[in-house]
Amino acid sequence: MHQDRRLLAAVWLATAAVIAAAGALIYGCVTRMDDLAGRHDPAEVYDEPALLFTDPGLLGTAVELQVTKAVRDCMAARGFDYRGRR
Repeated sequence: MHQDRRLLAAVWLATAAVIAAAGALIYGCVTRMDDLAGRHDPAEVYDEPALLFTDPGLLGTAVELQVTKAVRDCMAARGFDYRGRR
């Protein structure tokens, strides 16, 4: 009887782990945000400098995108896969 309980517990734990992993995967896919998340493209500042006054976070977004690109390129040059924001 003791062996049956261990098997039942193992099946229950494995099922819970699979459900948790599937939930985390689905949550990650559903909540993935765009890099700009509804903001203006930083390159538009060249054509319309007034965007700096209407969107004060635009420069921060531009810097963040450049840093992300630099890290991605540096990691790729060393043979690693960048798993941050795409």
